[in-house]
Amino acid sequence: MLSPKDFFQMVRIWSTPLNVFAVAMGSLAAWPSFDAAAFAVAAIGVTMINLASNVANDIYDFKNGADRPEDRELAERGYLLVSKKATAAQEWRVFFALIAIAIMCGIYLSIRYTPIVIPLGIAGIMITLLYSAPKKSAKAIGAGEFLVFLTYGILVVEGAYLLQTGSFSYRPVIFAMPISILIVLVLLANNIRDIKKDSAAGMRTLASRLGPARSKLLFSSMLGLIYLFLIAMPFIGMLPLFSIPIMLATIPLAIKLNRKIVRRTPRDAAAQVSNFSFWIGGLMVLSLLL
Repeated sequence: MLSPKDFFQMVRIWSTPLNVFAVAMGSLAAWPSFDAAAFAVAAIGVTMINLASNVANDIYDFKNGADRPEDRELAERGYLLVSKKATAAQEWRVFFALIAIAIMCGIYLSIRYTPIVIPLGIAGIMITLLYSAPKKSAKAIGAGEFLVFLTYGILVVEGAYLLQTGSFSYRPVIFAMPISILIVLVLLANNIRDIKKDSAAGMRTLASRLGPARSKLLFSSMLGLIYLFLIAMPFIGMLPLFSIPIMLATIPLAIKLNRKIVRRTPRDAAAQVSNFSFWIGGLMVLSLLL
């Protein structure tokens, strides 16, 4: 039996805020039109798919040799297969339980709002498996960041907007861009930290292909790009003008985060990027509601 602590480590519970913010950005792009039930159920469904993806990634990284039993650092970071606190069978049961909850959310949304949710959900689940399952997975060939952006920057935000309005639009994709970039940066930071480990296992992630220096330059550039979007949004009617100084006030936090990633990427690099999203996503929501 898994303890709550082991379960939360397995699913990478710290990644939850970014899933909720992705759905929130798509939903709030339709503001002042807002259906709280559609938002809540979609957020739960998307979160379940993401947590399942984290579990599947652990299973296949262990199976493909990227995560090795002798790696004590991984064991200390909560990789349960490495530390032998869980078996692959247990993790698969968690994976399918999470997917089952996501499917139930999809069924409710398809009946209550629109059946288009079903193919969007199926696409999300398939991308989850494509990311890490095959030997030449998207992660292994350096396409992981692209798939993550496709899933959370387009599918999720468009799906959330669809539930609120009944139509698609380019607006939620632009409005969600700061959060979408942060989601990509979570993965990039994680892969920068794991360059040596992934390269030794033959996994050519984007960070492995670029190397440490260029990967860190890409991280810094994308972090700066977030602020270009935040400054531009008030001028195209997506955020109020007073949001500019509010968002710019987070720059010291961004500089601090960037310094950590560039100088010596910490073990919890991905979690630190996710925590930073609280400031960006939270202040975007607050600016819109004030």
